[in-house]
Amino acid sequence: MSAISASAWSVISMQPQLEPLHNCLSQQERISVKTQIVTAILYPLSPSPPPQFGDFQVGAIVQRDRYYGIVAKIETNSYRPITIVWDGTPDEKSDCFAYTTDEIRVLHIKPLPKFIPHQTFICLPPKTVIQLEDGEILMFSQPSYFGVEAVEKDSDRITISNRCERLIVPLSSFPGFAIACTVQLPDRAKLEAASRSLSPSDLRVSNRFCYS
Repeated sequence: MSAISASAWSVISMQPQLEPLHNCLSQQERISVKTQIVTAILYPLSPSPPPQFGDFQVGAIVQRDRYYGIVAKIETNSYRPITIVWDGTPDEKSDCFAYTTDEIRVLHIKPLPKFIPHQTFICLPPKTVIQLEDGEILMFSQPSYFGVEAVEKDSDRITISNRCERLIVPLSSFPGFAIACTVQLPDRAKLEAASRSLSPSDLRVSNRFCYS
């Protein structure tokens, strides 16, 4: 999964199949599609949850100030139980660090929601089988890509859509996994105004994000 910290179009350039989804989520394209309610996930069965330590889970996107990363590893018995890979750029190597719980707290590193409406892209794995409200059974023979429209934890529902269909799926048994999340940073004017108080290193990072 990719945490994209420059712009929505960074993820599009890496994964072209997501461009139509981005257009739908950003409402650049308003295409009328039928909404179907999924009553059951017949395959795959609910997988075991990934390793977790406190609020942190393997695969989760995390944030520290304006930087984003992915939880790569959890070792519950380790002095540094949480390993995070921080997002880089095509010309820079991503940074990977293991943290103690005190470092996580002091650095204000926090996990983001797993599915963020209008920002998270998900994939239904091949051979996913679902049952619709009218009893019809559908199978996705190939990996199928969707954007997240809404997450309703109280009613245990997640709404996903692409240019062909919109599905309302039980959240507790949702078989899809996040593959990318777009993160919107301040516009160029705001970054340039803030850069007056930044160090040379921070200024380089801000300008790289702004003009990429």
